Amino acid sequence: HYELMDGEIIEKMGQNPPHASVLTRLARWLTQQYQEYVLRIQSPLAFRESMGLFHEPEPDVALCLPPETNYDLCHPYPNDTVLLI
Repeated sequence: HYELMDGEIIEKMGQNPPHASVLTRLARWLTQQYQEYVLRIQSPLAFRESMGLFHEPEPDVALCLPPETNYDLCHPYPNDTVLLI
């Protein structure tokens, strides 16, 4: 698994069974506890640094502000994110 960030290839860690299992349980729990937010699983977030560099990391879990349709044409930005795991 690799990710391209600002022209640099970064090796990403794959998911082993314990990681995938915990992620599944965490997603279920967060959905039950925080229904008012948008749950995103391993989906990109948009980060722009002051020097114009642009990153789209893919965290395991992000809770973002509603409505979900806000992210139809662009990824959430940091100010859209209330929890990041």
